[in-house]
Amino acid sequence: MKMQVIDLHEKESCDVGNCIAPQTLWPSLPQASITNIEEGVVVLNDQQQVLIDKLTRGSSRRDVVSIVGMPGIGKTTLAFKVYNDPEVVCYFHIRAWCRVSQAYSRRSLLLDILRHIIELNDTILAMSNEGLDLVLYKHLKKNRYLIFMDDMWSIRAWDDFKISFPDDGNGSRILMTSRLCDVVSKVTPECNLLSLRLLSDDESWELLKLKIFHQESYPEELFEVGTEIARNCKGLPLSVVAIAGILNSTSKEYESWKQIAESLDSLIVGDQQTRCMDILELSYKNLPGDLKACFLYFTALEEDKEISVSKLIRLWMAEGFIQKEASNSLEGLAKDYLMDLIGRSLIIVTKRRSMRGSKHVGFTTLCVACAC
Repeated sequence: MKMQVIDLHEKESCDVGNCIAPQTLWPSLPQASITNIEEGVVVLNDQQQVLIDKLTRGSSRRDVVSIVGMPGIGKTTLAFKVYNDPEVVCYFHIRAWCRVSQAYSRRSLLLDILRHIIELNDTILAMSNEGLDLVLYKHLKKNRYLIFMDDMWSIRAWDDFKISFPDDGNGSRILMTSRLCDVVSKVTPECNLLSLRLLSDDESWELLKLKIFHQESYPEELFEVGTEIARNCKGLPLSVVAIAGILNSTSKEYESWKQIAESLDSLIVGDQQTRCMDILELSYKNLPGDLKACFLYFTALEEDKEISVSKLIRLWMAEGFIQKEASNSLEGLAKDYLMDLIGRSLIIVTKRRSMRGSKHVGFTTLCVACAC
């Protein structure tokens, strides 16, 4: 289960100082609890600049640029950081993106792309797929555009959409992410393939510090055990994020961190994907009982669909996952549960928007991010 993302910067100006932060557009979730999608790649500035150069320089033809790498290595995170980079924002007249995934609906992807470009009124929503294709083509024509197609599993998705992407010789780009190099290499020039590397031990520690302490200082007594924990994540950003979620739920004291380090030592076997799933299991075991059921419920939700916060809470309540407390309402407690899962980095908010007066959110669970 992995749910789509909506970009809230559809109408950004090139003056980044005037841009509205996504958190300010989503009042129902506390800003401090929202995972910043850019945090995970703060230590990969070298690859970030390489990707920016591939998008904004080179051929004037419409070109495909692809990021490839193993699950959990940070492909989507890096892509979004570049997608929102000031240089990229100013270079392209139009930016839009969609999450493709294994089982996709062509119509849904067309609408996902179009909603970043125009308002989806009733007339647009009533159009056939062919009509939507034409609308997209006309709006992209004569504009330098960037289309980000996340999580490509088959070349069929590109074949379905390439006719809608005009080539006006103005440097337009299609950005793709995939774990399957043999898929994107069929449509990507070799010079435009970017294979993500694993984090170094120092970078893993920097990321772990960022996720736990943000920009604040940390107790010196945690340095040795913290670097040991970061090193045992073996360079996989998603493993660092999962461990940070565990550490955020414990006291920031040496003994607490040492216990987690020892637990982690026993898990460090096998390949990176196995390691990531083992770390996730450790994260799950550290959840209070009530939160375990709420977390597992996400696996029952349809892939690549968003859900309103209020509906999610009602579903949890209907299943009996929320037990009333004297000091809090069921709804208030359910929101606290959601915030707790987000704070532990087991649930990452990836989509925030209002639709017909209701707050809609997309989520990613780390278990699927490890496995997909």
